[in-house]
Amino acid sequence: MGANLYAAYRLPDNCFDDAKVTVDLVFFQKITNQAMRGSSAWCNAPYCQIGKNRHRLNQHFIQHPEHVLGTLTEYPLTRYNRMDLTCKLNGNLINQMAQALKALPALSKTKQPHGEIKQTIQQVLVEAEALLTQLR
Repeated sequence: MGANLYAAYRLPDNCFDDAKVTVDLVFFQKITNQAMRGSSAWCNAPYCQIGKNRHRLNQHFIQHPEHVLGTLTEYPLTRYNRMDLTCKLNGNLINQMAQALKALPALSKTKQPHGEIKQTIQQVLVEAEALLTQLR
């Protein structure tokens, strides 16, 4: 068994009122047949130029900059005397997330061992969108 990356989104660092932390929302598709295993390139985080410095950024976000729902920005990490990377809000996050989720292709439904039909990713994303609305 394993999983393939289905989609990932980098959210701004102000999604939660009491925590200034960049959030990655990651979706995987479970696989039971190793022949269906996709690329693991998304596991890499090469250096890329952002601002005046080079920062590690996940390969998925390099290949899909539209999945960064904000602006990647440097900020001083004074404790370690270096610059770090964060994602700052750029526009309406709820609208951006809704558009991003609608753009995802639907996964095919698969039978589960218990005979139940697995929800498509779109149904799960509708619930995630409702949750995002509640956070705001």
